[in-house]
This record gives sequence, C-alpha cells and structure tokens, in this order.
Amino acid sequence: MPPSKPSKRENSEESVLSAVRSPKTSRLPNWDYTRARERMVKEQITNRGIKDRRVIEAIRQVPRHLFIPEALEGQAYGDGALPIGEGQTISQPYMVA
Repeated sequence: MPPSKPSKRENSEESVLSAVRSPKTSRLPNWDYTRARERMVKEQITNRGIKDRRVIEAIRQVPRHLFIPEALEGQAYGDGALPIGEGQTISQPYMVA
C-alpha cells in the first residue's frame, strides 16, 4: 500500500518546526528577542490575568519574530496582530493565551 499523504495539520506542524530549526537572519541579537518576549509575557499576558503556567511558558517559548516578514520583526512582540502573508495574520499574543 502506498504511503498516505501528510494531513494539513502535519504539514502545518512541519512548517512551524522548520521555521524554528532554521531561523532566518535577523537584525537584532537573539537576546534582544528573548528580552522582548519576557516583556510581552509580563505586560500582555500575566498583567492581564492569565495564570495558567503552561500557557505562560508556551507563549514564552514561541519565537514570534520567526513567523512574520523580516520588515516587521521589530513589532513581533507588540500588542497586536501582524500580517504573515497570503492574507493571514499572527494573532495578538493575549488572544492566543
């Protein structure tokens, strides 16, 4: 029997893993993004009442700057949705939490 085609979810998961494994060149040092993520978690997530440690840790780990166009990297950890291409957006962090 021939192998089955990957599902849309499997393709999507592989795209995410691929982006994380092969980060694009960025203009800011990685530690700047880490600090920006920490600030985002504090100001946009925990200060708004999100208390689930699993949610907080998951949001803390996602490198949002890898999922948006390079021209918008400086806005990756801001308090709003951003375009990611093909008419799609990456949601505001609080909406994800």
